[in-house]
Amino acid sequence: MTRRDAALKHFKRVDPHFYMLTLLHHSSLPAQLSEKRTRAELFESLVSIVISQQLGTVAADTIFARVKKTCGKRVSPELVLKISPGALRE
Repeated sequence: MTRRDAALKHFKRVDPHFYMLTLLHHSSLPAQLSEKRTRAELFESLVSIVISQQLGTVAADTIFARVKKTCGKRVSPELVLKISPGALRE
């Protein structure tokens, strides 16, 4: 069973209405779903999204790169909590 099939089976069980919509738009669904991301990857994406919502793309990319550098190239809740607010503001 592919990840896509597993996802459709899940929606059929937990949200029949959404499942029916996926059947109507079946051709627009991706043939392959991306691999699951780790919590660390999801948190890093969330930080990037929050920054991007507040600023233009170039400014957001620059700030996110600086945050990653301050955190040691990986952004995680644990690392962010260890950094002082002043260091993050810089």
